[in-house]
Amino acid sequence: VPATIGYSTLTKTITVVPNTPLEKGTTYRVVVDGTDPAGNHLSDGVLVFTTERPEEPEPGLGSSTLLLILLLVVIVAVAAVVIGMRMRRPEEGADTQDQSWEAGPAPVPEEPAEYDPRSPEAGEVYHGDEWDEY
Repeated sequence: VPATIGYSTLTKTITVVPNTPLEKGTTYRVVVDGTDPAGNHLSDGVLVFTTERPEEPEPGLGSSTLLLILLLVVIVAVAAVVIGMRMRRPEEGADTQDQSWEAGPAPVPEEPAEYDPRSPEAGEVYHGDEWDEY
């Protein structure tokens, strides 16, 4: 690794500054063999060090996982519409003990139904001709 070398006569230390960033998680070796600016021979030495490894990212939901979940939700929604997964009540005359909802298309009424926004009192039955006055 190319580096700039400096020496302090005051502290008698060598400074090595790499010219490029060091790789993370890599072992480097610095060999000292030379003279100071006055021509004095420096003590030979070897320095070995390893730079810190980058932290491993914690496992989580990445963008590809979120995209897969979204795609699955869309597929299920489209399948539900295509298959006709609407809920309907059992037909009249069916066993009254089983009042569960069934999957399937709702039956189309034979006669058009009328709508009255008023809610009848509990137990009262209204017939179509009673509403003619409104």
